[in-house]
Amino acid sequence: MMTTRRKILLGAIGALGGAIAMYCFMATREKRAARTAGPMPQAVYVWQRAWTPAVRQAVRDDGCAFSEIIALGAEVRFHQHRPVVTNVAIDFDALRASGRPVGLALRIGAYSGPFHADADATKFIVQQAGQLVRRGQAAGIEPVELQVDFDCPTSKLSGYREWVRAIQRELAGLGTPAVPVTITALPTWLDTPAMADLIVAADGYVLQVHSFERPRAGKKPTLCDPGQARRAVERAGLLGKPFRVALPTYGYVVAFSSEGRFLGLHAEGPSPNWPATANRQTVSADPAELAELVSHWTKDRPAMMTGLIWYRLPVATDCLNWPMVTLAEVIAGRTPRAKLRARVRCDGTGLADIELHNIGQADASGAKTVRVHWSHKAKLLAADALNNFTHHHTGENEVQFRFSPPAGQAMQIRPGQTVPVGWLRLDKHAEVTAHVLQTKD
Repeated sequence: MMTTRRKILLGAIGALGGAIAMYCFMATREKRAARTAGPMPQAVYVWQRAWTPAVRQAVRDDGCAFSEIIALGAEVRFHQHRPVVTNVAIDFDALRASGRPVGLALRIGAYSGPFHADADATKFIVQQAGQLVRRGQAAGIEPVELQVDFDCPTSKLSGYREWVRAIQRELAGLGTPAVPVTITALPTWLDTPAMADLIVAADGYVLQVHSFERPRAGKKPTLCDPGQARRAVERAGLLGKPFRVALPTYGYVVAFSSEGRFLGLHAEGPSPNWPATANRQTVSADPAELAELVSHWTKDRPAMMTGLIWYRLPVATDCLNWPMVTLAEVIAGRTPRAKLRARVRCDGTGLADIELHNIGQADASGAKTVRVHWSHKAKLLAADALNNFTHHHTGENEVQFRFSPPAGQAMQIRPGQTVPVGWLRLDKHAEVTAHVLQTKD
């Protein structure tokens, strides 16, 4: 039996060791991380749970030459403390056709423990991790990483470390070398000593500087604050472990009741059945701000920062995610710009269709007025507007189409998209020209 005196002595030594560790941890925060510069590898997530034809096509196209594609493979959530898994039917053929290295992601919902090796939850998580890697291997994919995205409470990071080690032991028997186990991490974790132990156990980590924060009425929500992202990256650079940074490309719509009560939010897909009186607000990742971040980090960043991962892969059917051409500009550190052109299509009989076409790299929004002019030899017989435009006869041979949406609605013309504005019927064929009078993006 251990004597009381020995217990007291060991306790004092342990406390002293903890104090020294805390001092060293806090001291590193006062230093400046070693620096580096130059282009970084830039990967992308495929987080869709349904591999539609549009998703498959986007994976194969890879218009941004991503360094890696990381596909969500399974999601575990806890219902009444019991784990439930949803497997994603990944199209491994499409991933192979992309020609890019492939990582697989295991998403895990909130859980507070226990985390020890014999816990049922631990065994279930380890089993799912092994099955996911084996699925990829059976389909001819050798994953370059298994990325675990766990909604871990900050107070449970020590338990999370036990999960990471258990998953590593499981994957060690599936190939040589073993598939690396990487994790996602939040900026709030960086201020805890347990984070240092966690990233030592993992084979790598991804710092997520974007989030779905519940918005409040009257306060503009943001997906990624550039200043906070820079500060988080600097703090992570002091921990001595290579890391990548995850940045957003997505958007969502948030709704509040007329009294300011939060009703919910949604991303891609059908809109919820919100009341007609609901106040809707679209929150999107800002391409200009993130392009500036990429440019900044390309010129100067902590040496431990080794790359970027974009959440998520642009798909042609997306409404709130960036299109691929926007992401390509941001990846290069250039600010995407909208560029609207008015076009006229005449059929030779006096009918003229008026369109707006976005030839830029960013979504076009804001107020729009299109001025249409025709030669004096023709007379206007009729005109009409489309898509929330109104038409106004502003001269003997001139009509203006003005964007006049219902309250709360805005125009959005995606890069490469064409939107009909209206039409004219003249009494004879004539030369018709059109141009944008007002563009405010």
